[in-house]
Amino acid sequence: MRNEQTRDGLARLLLERIRDHAMIALDDAGVVTEWNLGATRLLGWDEAQAIGRPISDLLADDPGARERKQSALEYAREAGEFEFDGWHRRADGSRIWTHTQILRYAPGSGGPGFAILLRDLTERRRTQEQLEERGRRLDEAQHVARLGSWTWDLATGVVQWSSALYDVCGVDPHGFTPSYEAFLDLLLPEDRPHVESEFERALQAGGSFEQENRIRQPGGAIRLLFTRGRAICENGRVVRLVGTCQDITERHEAAERERELLREQAAREAAESLLEEKAALVTELTASREQLEQQAIELETQADEMMRLMAELEQRNRQLKAANEALHAAAEVAEQARQVAEQANAAKSQFLAAMSHELRTPLNAIAGHTQLLQLGIHGPMTEAQLQALERIQRSGRHLLALINDILNFAKLESGSVRFREQDVDLPAAVSEVVTLLTPQLNARRLQCIVAPPPVDVHALADPEKLDQILMNLLSNAIKFTPEGGRVTVEFDLEGATTRVHVTDSGSGVPVDRMEEIFEPFVQLRPDASTLTDGVGLGLSISRSLARGMGGDLLAANVPDGGARFTLVLRVAEGLISAEPVVRS
Repeated sequence: MRNEQTRDGLARLLLERIRDHAMIALDDAGVVTEWNLGATRLLGWDEAQAIGRPISDLLADDPGARERKQSALEYAREAGEFEFDGWHRRADGSRIWTHTQILRYAPGSGGPGFAILLRDLTERRRTQEQLEERGRRLDEAQHVARLGSWTWDLATGVVQWSSALYDVCGVDPHGFTPSYEAFLDLLLPEDRPHVESEFERALQAGGSFEQENRIRQPGGAIRLLFTRGRAICENGRVVRLVGTCQDITERHEAAERERELLREQAAREAAESLLEEKAALVTELTASREQLEQQAIELETQADEMMRLMAELEQRNRQLKAANEALHAAAEVAEQARQVAEQANAAKSQFLAAMSHELRTPLNAIAGHTQLLQLGIHGPMTEAQLQALERIQRSGRHLLALINDILNFAKLESGSVRFREQDVDLPAAVSEVVTLLTPQLNARRLQCIVAPPPVDVHALADPEKLDQILMNLLSNAIKFTPEGGRVTVEFDLEGATTRVHVTDSGSGVPVDRMEEIFEPFVQLRPDASTLTDGVGLGLSISRSLARGMGGDLLAANVPDGGARFTLVLRVAEGLISAEPVVRS
């Protein structure tokens, strides 16, 4: 009895003193029974105002919102727990964006109830909205200026275009894969050698370049582009090229019109000089009256012609002024686009840094408190409580894995990943990963067959990065294979490369999405009614890591159904030293 009182006292003290999270207890009807200091800080209601009131009245100010809050409780009642991100009302009428977790529990005394944990994510939500808005503004500005941007990552070979660049080049973003060779193929044959020379110079010596080049769009139209490029170096080596392409066809045509007007102006000045000479000649002539009258008629005719020419030149001058004004407006839009791009990059960096700090810290705290409860530090736990703590642990590990995926993707995108390459026994590496995934295989009653390699298979790779790729491929195979199915791993050698094939017995990958699945944040569902874990970065990260080690990651469907992912690595032969080779 005394131990139970001590445990209840510690639990109540923990509930009252945690300030970073709102922790609320409800009875079975959704009425507040416990309200900690964190809830007061986040929501503005003090404990006296909150106790005894329905939680939907405190967090919502309209019938629709209250109904949604009540629906969340009903879902948690059926499923045992429910998590979502959304807006809540505070006591002063303002809104707060939180991550909300509702847990169903049965207290030691009294009937069943709910525990609610809320974490404030308002600032992160606003930062994300600002980043998305700046991205939209940049895209709109680039389309208005007929200016597209591009990036070429030399480590991975990946070329990325902004949406405006597809429009500038007249290609369909859904059917066109950007690459250096694809851009060269758009150029007119007579312009291609000069473009290749400028790019080669930047790749070898760094620096920047500017050039005008012509392309032929798929529809046959010829456009004049002004291309800028700059080499990005790290440790004295060029690792990336970035630049822009602007359609200056109209500007070039306006310049041609201006040159034509200048030629016409020269003709007008010559005509005026001729008129002056004629007038002087009239003064000097002592010819007969008939001759003078005839000359006067000729001069009058020439004067009429001169007036017509001057009127035409005035019209051309107005056209030239309008063209100059359009060029000035385009230059201003291009400068605005550059400023928006710089702001978007800065916001992106701030967002990733904030996300890392804001998510890792509370996750570690949750994991630590959960382990203390599992160890019985605060008293014995029931089986149901231990199961609930295990679910909390799994959710925390899953969320931490998602955060690590996003941060790994950011490192790969910035080119800051380092590889420690050494001789790796591929079958042994696969065996270790299969052992780690045995619980998932057993849970789905799957058979995992690792075929013996035909020869001793070793690869030149970073062991940590290799484990990450194999874990992603085998986890995907398990996820997309129906219960009772089979996952197969095979090895082979082809020239100077070794290959690991991971094949599942699922429904395969749609042919039109075979390359799309390697793009960041792209997900496939095993079937139409199933939601997948993760944020769609596993395959993108795996391909980038494989290419960073001099290999590749490929996908294909197999005739009997299912998908096959092939990891290509260099054979570890002829190593000078057993020491790892470190490179970026």
